[in-house]
Amino acid sequence: MNLGMILNAPYPADMRVKKETDALIKAGFQIHLLCLRRKDEKYEEEISGIKITRIDAGQNNYQLAFWDVVMSVTFEHPRFKKAIMTWVAKNKITIIHVHDLPLAGTALAVRNKIPMKVVVDLHENYPEALRTWFEWKKGF
Repeated sequence: MNLGMILNAPYPADMRVKKETDALIKAGFQIHLLCLRRKDEKYEEEISGIKITRIDAGQNNYQLAFWDVVMSVTFEHPRFKKAIMTWVAKNKITIIHVHDLPLAGTALAVRNKIPMKVVVDLHENYPEALRTWFEWKKGF
């Protein structure tokens, strides 16, 4: 079964994602990962059995912050949404596994156009983490 993971960060970087992909590969899933691209990274490659597709959606804090604002208003990331549509069809993905809340709305919007299952994996209490972060920022 082809499982697609979407990550609003570069890969490899997040050990949680690596642990999950290892377990899913061991369980027999074919893993495709759509994530952000760092400067000089390949757009497509395979690492440890994970077929990785990277997209450009900002490589500095200002560009990334712009997309964060767009997602907080629309609950969708336009660059990811466009990429997911072609990526799902190309790789015959039947399940999307979303890492963290910000891309959940994007995955659900795609699901409205292409029937598939969506799993949202919240690694932490995201609302509480945001509340703490905004409280911390007030000090600056």
